[in-house]
Amino acid sequence: MPEEPPTLRHQRCPVCRTTRRQEEPFCLGCRLEFATGNPPRPPRPPQPPRLVPFRRRRWELHIEADRGYYDSLRQDPVFPAQPPPAQVAPLRAAVVVLGSHSSPRRLPPGVDLVKPPPDPGMSAFHAQLDLQYDGRYMLHDLGSLNGIRLRPGHPRLGPQECVRLGDGDAFFLGSWTRVTVRHSWDPPSPPSPEGSERPTRA
Repeated sequence: MPEEPPTLRHQRCPVCRTTRRQEEPFCLGCRLEFATGNPPRPPRPPQPPRLVPFRRRRWELHIEADRGYYDSLRQDPVFPAQPPPAQVAPLRAAVVVLGSHSSPRRLPPGVDLVKPPPDPGMSAFHAQLDLQYDGRYMLHDLGSLNGIRLRPGHPRLGPQECVRLGDGDAFFLGSWTRVTVRHSWDPPSPPSPEGSERPTRA
């Protein structure tokens, strides 16, 4: 096979002087287009990361008196003529206890006590919510007198029965208390670089 002529074997890019081969349409050094002589495009400057607001997920309990649940029990306490206003309780701890007890001092450290509006059928420590690995809460009874129901007229949860709660799920306890779990978001924090990892707390 004949050797390439010296003029092709040692030809260089006229811009950056990078050695080129005959079949190469572009310079491998500066990307000059040999056929047209178009100059290489200037490199794009690095772009700063796009900033996006960071929002933290959280759970809330929406607690209110439910006349339909009260009527389904056929019990002695009289439903209040002026039901207590609805209450919103954010879930901040991994373990949350619902009950009528006035003080959380009897609870272990790190356990929150949520006290719903007055309800004669509510036990001092009625129900417990435990945070799970998937960010949701698990509900179980603490041996209350009136128990927990998932729907009016349905049987109470058993002593060893647990229920995983999702957004919009409700349960009933006491004489007329309905508790609905809601998924919400904290207000956006200062922007952070897109793609950066931050811890997420439910």
